[in-house]
Amino acid sequence: PAEPFQALTPDLAHQIQLHYAASNAWLAQRAWGGSWAEQLPPQEPPPLRCRPATLQERRELVGLGRGLLKAELSHGDGPAASS
Repeated sequence: PAEPFQALTPDLAHQIQLHYAASNAWLAQRAWGGSWAEQLPPQEPPPLRCRPATLQERRELVGLGRGLLKAELSHGDGPAASS
């Protein structure tokens, strides 16, 4: 079978982790008295159950995801910004 489509690449997952690291660390310390990784170790995200019909559609979806992440990270008003 063909590889399932996965828009969340390792690079994007790493960018997300970095963006929320400070607020996650604060929350984990307050809630559990330990680290975020101790409570919620990194996991491989599950593949999407649907597949893009074409390679072009796949590229468009990946581009949209990257654009949304870039917009979120550039606003600086997410949870990490308040830590």
